[in-house]
Amino acid sequence: MHRVLHTFYDAQRYQREVVDEDLLELFRSDLAAAGIADRYQYDLYLRQGREQLRQFFEIARAAPPPEVIETEHKFELLVGSSKLTGRVDRMDRTGPGTVAIVDYKTGKPQSQEDADESLQLSLYALAAKETLGKHADRLVLYNLENNTSVSTTRTTPNSKKPSCACKKWRTESHRASSTRTPSITARSVPIAICVRRRRSRSQPRKRSAFINRTMPQKLWGRSSRPLCRCLLQLLSAFCCFSSLLSFGCHGSILPFHSSWNFCNDQLLQLVECMSQRRTKSREK
Repeated sequence: MHRVLHTFYDAQRYQREVVDEDLLELFRSDLAAAGIADRYQYDLYLRQGREQLRQFFEIARAAPPPEVIETEHKFELLVGSSKLTGRVDRMDRTGPGTVAIVDYKTGKPQSQEDADESLQLSLYALAAKETLGKHADRLVLYNLENNTSVSTTRTTPNSKKPSCACKKWRTESHRASSTRTPSITARSVPIAICVRRRRSRSQPRKRSAFINRTMPQKLWGRSSRPLCRCLLQLLSAFCCFSSLLSFGCHGSILPFHSSWNFCNDQLLQLVECMSQRRTKSREK
C-alpha cells in the first residue's frame, strides 16, 4: 500500500500521468511477492486493498492536490546518545518554513486520542525540524481502511526544549543504553503478574484444636504413622495368638483361657476407640 501511494504522489509531484489500473496492478504484484501461503487470506487482502485504494484515488483526485515536497523521506536523528532512524510517508508544504506530516495507517483506524498521544508523530516533528529545518504545524494519521484522517499538533521541538514525548523517549533510551539492553523501549507498559502463593515445606500445617487438645502429637504426626501401623499389626497378631491358644486348651486350663478372653476384649475395645478417634479427627 505504501509503495502504491508513494508512486501516486511522485507522479503528481513530477507531473507524470499515471492511471489507477497501473497502480492497482502494482499493488497486486507487490502482494503476490509477499509470499502469503494461505490463498483465502491472500484473496481477502487483495480485495480489501483494491477497494481501499480505489476510494483513496477517488477522494484524492476530487480534492485540491497538496504540494508534496517529500515522500518516503528517510532520516537519522540523534537523541541523547542514541541514534534513531525512520521514514516519513509524506510531507506537504503548508507555508514558508512549515510542513504537514502524513502517516498512513493500514490497520485498525486510529482515533483523535491516538494521534494526540502518538510518540511516532512527535519524533517525526522533531526530525523535520532538525534534519530539514521545517516546523511541522500539522501531524496527520490517515486511516486507509475507512479513508478518514485525524490531525494533531505539537509544540515547537528543539534541542533545548523538546516535547514531553521526546523527553520520555530520551530518558528511556539513556536508561536502556546504560544497562546495555539490545533494544530501546519507547513506551513503558505496566504489567501485573499474578502468582499463586504456595506454602513452604518449612511451614508446618495448622492442626485443629480438637487434635491438639485430645490426641498426642506423636501418635498422629506424619513421622509416627509407621509406628502406629506397627502397633496395630502387633495387636492383631496378639489377638490371633490368644484365640488359637484358647481353642487348643480350653478344656484343661479354664482360668488361663478366661484371662486371655478378657485381654482380647480389652484390646479390641482399644483398637475400636483409636479408630473412632481417628475418624473424628479426620472429620474435624
